[in-house]
Amino acid sequence: MSIKPYISKNALYLFTVILLSGGIYGLCDYYLQSVAKEIMLNWAETEAISIQEGNLLTSITKTQRFLISSSYVKGVRLVKFENGELVPKIEFGMPFEVNANDVESLSENLTQQRIGFLHQRTYYKIPQQQGFVLVFDVNSGFLMLLFFVSSTTIVALIVYLIWSLQRLEQKESAKREALLKLAIDNLLESESLSPVLEKEVPGLVKWWKVKKSELARTRAISTDQQSKILLGEMASRTVHDIKGALRNIRTIANLSAAIEPSQKKIIEKSLDRVTKISQGLLDSTRSVYSDEKSKQERLNVAVQLKSIIESKEIQYGSSASFEIQSSPSPAVVVSDPLQFERSISNLIDNAVEASSINSLIRISVASDDESVEIAIQDSGKGISPENLRQIGTKGFTHGKANGTGIGVFYAKKFVEELGGKFQIESKLGKGTKIRMTFRNSIGRISLRSNEHFLMLEDQSYLRLAAQFKLDELGFPKFQYQIFSTPNELEGWLCTNKSPFRLYSDHFLENANETGVQVIKRLGIADRSVLFTSAFDDPAVIRAASEIGVDVISKDEFFGAKISLTSSKQN
Repeated sequence: MSIKPYISKNALYLFTVILLSGGIYGLCDYYLQSVAKEIMLNWAETEAISIQEGNLLTSITKTQRFLISSSYVKGVRLVKFENGELVPKIEFGMPFEVNANDVESLSENLTQQRIGFLHQRTYYKIPQQQGFVLVFDVNSGFLMLLFFVSSTTIVALIVYLIWSLQRLEQKESAKREALLKLAIDNLLESESLSPVLEKEVPGLVKWWKVKKSELARTRAISTDQQSKILLGEMASRTVHDIKGALRNIRTIANLSAAIEPSQKKIIEKSLDRVTKISQGLLDSTRSVYSDEKSKQERLNVAVQLKSIIESKEIQYGSSASFEIQSSPSPAVVVSDPLQFERSISNLIDNAVEASSINSLIRISVASDDESVEIAIQDSGKGISPENLRQIGTKGFTHGKANGTGIGVFYAKKFVEELGGKFQIESKLGKGTKIRMTFRNSIGRISLRSNEHFLMLEDQSYLRLAAQFKLDELGFPKFQYQIFSTPNELEGWLCTNKSPFRLYSDHFLENANETGVQVIKRLGIADRSVLFTSAFDDPAVIRAASEIGVDVISKDEFFGAKISLTSSKQN
């Protein structure tokens, strides 16, 4: 466990104590200076006439009781500096020494000098009395007591705060441990999650509901042979996911200092039991891969990979590191986002397991107008030519004691069914590199050269992104307009009769109507496209369909290539 956080916290507490104590000392010291100065000036004002008449010694002798009546002035001395020497004249109260050099260096009539802890000297050069200096020795036991009591109280409060925070941290750690145990017990006993977990760990609950939903859908359609085939395939994929989740729980439990070694053993045994149950399910449901295809949709490869890598960084912690090199926003047609994630995730897991601890896994993405290539490279032990020829065959596994032989098989099948290429390059002792090549499906938006490009978008950063994109593509500034409100768009339409193409957001935060409602009200559905993050929301799709407007995602829009065509075309 790292001690840096504790060092940082203690340094902050120490700095707070020093700062507050220094502030209290400064206030006490300033008050002491003010009292000494006020007493000295009051005496000088009261005895001004006596001093002018030359009765200085008589005046001081007469007022000695006044001068030391304060609990702050402990001693008074009147000295005369002449011929480079200091001659004492009057002394009463607590004795103290006056340095001739200090008196000689006085430049002002009233000077104060700090000589110790809440201990000061006040020097007063008496006017019209050449060389005479009145000196007060000033300190206060009360101020010292006040300072030490205040500082001790602050230290006690800080210590109490540290103790309280540590107790709170221990309680939170114990709570996390209890939730982890509860999750494992629920999964083992009833394949469900308790209401406590639904409230405290919503992310785990969401993951579990997705997995239960997948299994429920599989069981619902398993009435005939084809459904049984599909059940085997989905069970294989689900077991793969469950193993990854269990690996995360195992890692978190091992790294948690709050869990006792005996409790870690209980968790380890429970995880082993779940692993065996999952493996048994996989062994009993192995089947051939289903040929059923799901609906194709466009994915942003860079965004998907970033999400996968973030998950892997949490999963593996410091035992592996990842590096991504990507070209700008490539997109690829895939049959299912979940299949894409599974395939990439399994290949990255293989790369990590084939490498030593703390190895670097490199993921690169290169694209052009025709294709997108994703490469995953490790620096592991490599694969022999004999085994390399069999990699990708269903059931063949290499270098993994508990391998199932389905990860690479399904990844290869997934890529090839999309018309892509799946290639493996490996040398013993040098590592392995997997290349997947897909057809680039970045969209293209054509705009006639006599049309104006209009955009209605209420998010300022997206308006700026669109402006940069159009400027980079060489669009003339007079040919595009970007509006933040429906009123601005309506104003432009009232003053311009030129042909145009409008791309409108749907949810407009600063307006009382949606993008579909704006398009319908202005009667421009035949010249408009709805681009929105809610492109897959059934309600949005239905509203756009009713007025005949196409719907695209914002990622699709900003990833598309926009070009001008001749106004005679189309």
